[in-house]
Amino acid sequence: MSFTHTYTLSCSPSGGVPLTSTYPVTSGAEVNISEVIPGASADLVVACTLKVSKMQSLYLYCADRDMTVKTNSGVSPAATVNLKAGKALVWEATTGQANPFAAVDVTALYVTLAAGANATFEMRCVVDPT
Repeated sequence: MSFTHTYTLSCSPSGGVPLTSTYPVTSGAEVNISEVIPGASADLVVACTLKVSKMQSLYLYCADRDMTVKTNSGVSPAATVNLKAGKALVWEATTGQANPFAAVDVTALYVTLAAGANATFEMRCVVDPT
């Protein structure tokens, strides 16, 4: 069975011609997380394991609030991603850009959310299971 995540990116410049790029990322497995993070959480552990070399695409998002996502440790993380409310972080393997989770396999995620309302952390990842 294969899984496809379809990404659509667009840019609409003032007075210019809008540009849109839509492309699918397909592989044999996916890892999806939708987790409510309580306000005032410091390095809340979210169970997740990923072999970085097998990742094909990554989509991280929080609609409501800024949050910080660390990999493998809250104290000495392999990678730190600062998510801004309503702004998705998108990575895809064939772009040549560095994986935001760095080059170290993920053993767990550590999420920090300042005091206030709860917020939902969303992750979508297409991976090669072979």
